[in-house]
Amino acid sequence: MTTRDRCTNCILPRTFPGVSFDHSGACDLCSSYTPPPPPLGKEALLEAILAGKGASFDCVVPISGGKDSSYALYYAVKELGVRAIAVNYDSGFQSDQAVRNIKNACQILGVPLRIYTADFPRRRALIGEVIRIAQICGIPCGVCGNCETNIRTVSIQVAKTYGLRTILFGDSQAENVGSPTFAGLRGVVSRTSGLDLLRLSIPVVKYAAIAARERGSLGVPARYAYTPSMTPVPFPAKRVNVVHLFDYIRWEMIEKVAVLARELGWGAGDDKIDRFDCLLHPLDNFKWLKAAGITKDGFVYCNWIRSGTITREKALAMEERLEKTIQHECVEFVRRFGLAAQGLDWLELDPAQIGG
Repeated sequence: MTTRDRCTNCILPRTFPGVSFDHSGACDLCSSYTPPPPPLGKEALLEAILAGKGASFDCVVPISGGKDSSYALYYAVKELGVRAIAVNYDSGFQSDQAVRNIKNACQILGVPLRIYTADFPRRRALIGEVIRIAQICGIPCGVCGNCETNIRTVSIQVAKTYGLRTILFGDSQAENVGSPTFAGLRGVVSRTSGLDLLRLSIPVVKYAAIAARERGSLGVPARYAYTPSMTPVPFPAKRVNVVHLFDYIRWEMIEKVAVLARELGWGAGDDKIDRFDCLLHPLDNFKWLKAAGITKDGFVYCNWIRSGTITREKALAMEERLEKTIQHECVEFVRRFGLAAQGLDWLELDPAQIGG
């Protein structure tokens, strides 16, 4: 894809569903962009955290080993001086680098860590159905599965165990991609018809059953566990005080990564700084690329361009590199976890490219 096919301001392609372009070639996401409101400030953040403190700890910080959650833990301890306890949901698909980042951060900061380990055979079975769906309709639907729900659930469990209410998340609106229709089950169904639609019903039903059992085993209330919807389980507002770090301080990616590397020995590997912590991510990137003409990471890069975090040239170089390697990253994933038997036709690789 050439630069002529993309927004002249960001790198969003003209193939992106539902987006329009003006006479200058700028997409409507850029022309309608408004900067986020000013952060609420450090003092307001401290007040929000301490509003739900417990006897032993002030807050729970979910940590994945990525830059945002690692920085949330660092900021809570070093800048605010609060008593934090970290929680990690180990899905079985965490990268080795992410695991090192988690251990280093907690050790250096002197923060206790609680790890909840998933039932990996169940997790693997869930992703097996994702690959079967991809074989039928061309894109892997449901890649992230229950992960957000599981992270929320274990965070609530830790808070309940230690008698505190505050959960501090390191999420950022700059990296929010929402839930576009093309990326969900509705988008998959819309691109499938006839006999393939009938075939699709089998892995979809199996996927839903596995996901429901997983939610139930974690203690998710039945009204949320056994439902066709895969939207994340909401937080119980009266029991949990959810605080989002970057509502209170500025989101400065480059500066943040430098601080983490210097203070915690944080790293990403392979010249990456984002979304390396989960080995499932290449499947998600491929889904977006095939359905919308840009990777999921690339869509985030567009947000970064609009906020002035990186240049369009840098973002385009990063996206083009991803697009060249994404198929092979997916092949490596399915082989590593023994999922290649479901088939690789969905990746549209020549047999010679797949290799042995």
